[in-house]
Amino acid sequence: MSKYFSETHGLRKGTDLATLRIMTRDLFLDLQGNGDLKEWLGYYCVDEGNVQGAVANPGRDIVLDIGRSDVWPVEPVENEWSDDAIFDFLQFIGEHVSSPVAETGYFHSYNNCGWHNQDFRPEPARGNYVQRVNKILSRYGDGWEMKPSFEIVERAPLGMGELLKIKLPEGADPDLRSRVHAAVDKYRRRSSTGTDRKDAVRDLGDTLEPIRKLAAKHMSSDEADLFNILNNFGIRHNNEKQKTDYDPVWLTGLFYHYLIMIHVLTHLMERARERPLQIT
Repeated sequence: MSKYFSETHGLRKGTDLATLRIMTRDLFLDLQGNGDLKEWLGYYCVDEGNVQGAVANPGRDIVLDIGRSDVWPVEPVENEWSDDAIFDFLQFIGEHVSSPVAETGYFHSYNNCGWHNQDFRPEPARGNYVQRVNKILSRYGDGWEMKPSFEIVERAPLGMGELLKIKLPEGADPDLRSRVHAAVDKYRRRSSTGTDRKDAVRDLGDTLEPIRKLAAKHMSSDEADLFNILNNFGIRHNNEKQKTDYDPVWLTGLFYHYLIMIHVLTHLMERARERPLQIT
C-alpha cells in the first residue's frame, strides 16, 4: 500500500515522545505474547511455573550489554524513557527476538497451557520485528529507520529511500565503493554531528574528483558546477571567503545530490565498459 495522503504531502506531524513510549511498550508486550521473546525470557507453564529462558535476570543482561539501567523493567519505567533509551532498547530487543521451531516443540494441552519450545531460529521473527519498528520510527520526529542489522539511522528524505538501496555497479572501483558506503554511514548514523555530516558531503565530493573527466565528457561544461559548490562553499577547503554556516537542510540536499551524481556517473562508466580511475 502506498503512503497515506497526509504523509506524502508533508501534512502529518511527527509522533511525540509520549506516543513513542506507548508504541514501544505495546510492541514489547506483543512480542512477549506471540512467543518471539520466549527464547530470551522463557515462559510460564501451569505445571512447572516460570521456565527460565536464556538469562535469569533480563535487567542485568541489558545493563551488561548496553550499559543502561533506565529501560527495565518495561512497566513502569517506560513512562520515563528518553528517545535515546528507546532507540537503545529497540536495538537490544531486535538481537533477542526469535521464532519458535514448531516441529521440535509440543503443545501442552492441560488447561490450554500452550506451546513449549526447545529450539528457535532468528527468522522470520527478526525481519518482522524490523518492519514493525520502522512503522513506529518513521513517524517519530523527522523520521528514523532501523536497518536489518538493528542499527538505527536517520530516515532518507521522501523519494530518496530507494537511492540508498541501489548498489554501485559491479565495475565500480572497490575503493570508491568503500568510501561511498562510509560516507553514507557517517551521514545517517544516530550519533552524527553537523561536522560529521559536513565531512560526509566532502567525502562524497572527493570520490567524484577521479571521474571529473568522465563528467566533462557526458555533461559538458555543467560538470564544473558540481565542483564549484564543493570548492567555494567551505566543504572541501577552508579559507576566509568560504561559506561554512550551513542550514542542515542545505547539507541534506547537497549530500543526496552528490550521491545521485556518483550513481549516475558510475553507471555511465559501466555502460561504456570503462572502469573508474583508482582513488588514491
